[in-house]
Amino acid sequence: MPAPNQAELDRRVSHMLFALGWLAEKDATRDHLEAGSATKISGIVTGHVGKGEISWPFAGELQVGHDQTAASSSAPKTAEVLAAAVLRLPRTQQVALFEELPEYFAHHGSLPAIGEDLMKEVESMLTSLRKEKQTTRRGSVRFERTTVVT
Repeated sequence: MPAPNQAELDRRVSHMLFALGWLAEKDATRDHLEAGSATKISGIVTGHVGKGEISWPFAGELQVGHDQTAASSSAPKTAEVLAAAVLRLPRTQQVALFEELPEYFAHHGSLPAIGEDLMKEVESMLTSLRKEKQTTRRGSVRFERTTVVT
């Protein structure tokens, strides 16, 4: 059997690497990698691709980035806050509000004037409804090739 040409070797390597990538996604466990580490790795992957054989050497360093802490916040949706406030009104006042407020806005292009004290209280309440928490984001994982042999 004649030796495969470069295009055939490239095809086999691509098939093999896609298979290994799929296996890595399914079987590799990120928890086994130490944050901030760098590990030299070299080897030769050998196998069969279709009816052909392939042997592909590689060398490099697996680099795992440092974990980072980030702040994130969440708050209820505006509609949820308004619904909670409107819920306290009698049904007749709810209906009137749902009719009158859009009409007022359509006519004047703004909402009715709101006193500064009330606005400060509402802003304070909205601030108290915002929750912040710290989350840890894992460092990225990458492989830096040092040698490519085909």
